[in-house]
Amino acid sequence: MSEGGEETSSTTATAAMKLEDATSSPDYGGDSPKTIIRRNRPGTKLADFYQWPDLALEDMDTTLAVQQYIQQVIRRNPTDVEEILSMPANQDEGVWKYEHLRQFCMELNSLAVNLQCECTADTCTQMTATDQWIFLCAAHKQPRECSAIDYTRHTLDGAACLLNSNKYFPSRVDIKEQSIAKLPSTCRRVYRIFSHAYFHHRPIFDSFEDQTSLCRRFTVFVLKYNLMSPENLIVPIPGVHTPPTVQGSDYKPGETDA
Repeated sequence: MSEGGEETSSTTATAAMKLEDATSSPDYGGDSPKTIIRRNRPGTKLADFYQWPDLALEDMDTTLAVQQYIQQVIRRNPTDVEEILSMPANQDEGVWKYEHLRQFCMELNSLAVNLQCECTADTCTQMTATDQWIFLCAAHKQPRECSAIDYTRHTLDGAACLLNSNKYFPSRVDIKEQSIAKLPSTCRRVYRIFSHAYFHHRPIFDSFEDQTSLCRRFTVFVLKYNLMSPENLIVPIPGVHTPPTVQGSDYKPGETDA
């Protein structure tokens, strides 16, 4: 190969290394600098995932810093809800709420997969939570009833479309207040996945919650930032929230809500 070809190959390899991880950082332990690649490479065993030192939020030089920071704290201890939701100093609150809701939706996909083994269009023909709550699916031109599993899929798809919308969320570091105003309705619809799983698929819910504490974290999150009314939170969370004695006092059996 010519010298020019070797130079081009070297330049390409260098560029690829830079693109591999924007959050790589030097580790000066030992005699020479060592680059820490904060990425799970192809072929990495599950037991070896995320085996790199934690990084402070202010040291994460990427537009995805808040997402990476939240995921880092979750990996450290998913049950430490207070630590996960503790907003770092000087962090924009709107971005913080937005990134947490994105993370909730990503993790809820795992619960949706678990539910599919017994929550089908035949077994759960409506999206319900107890006999008093029947929810309409807002994914259609006119809200209408869907089976619970379809409601779950449509809701997560709709949330993903909204949260990835260039119209409402063109930036991950600066979000307009009118876009943040879209979050409460998404929280309300997403929460129904928890409530259906709790009241109709309790073993699956309990197993998932034991591993992730996701419903507890979501409940603390929406209460902390006033994203949902406490009356709409019908899953009991010990030490955090006790639902009203009469579930849905503004509802009567048979009524629906999109």
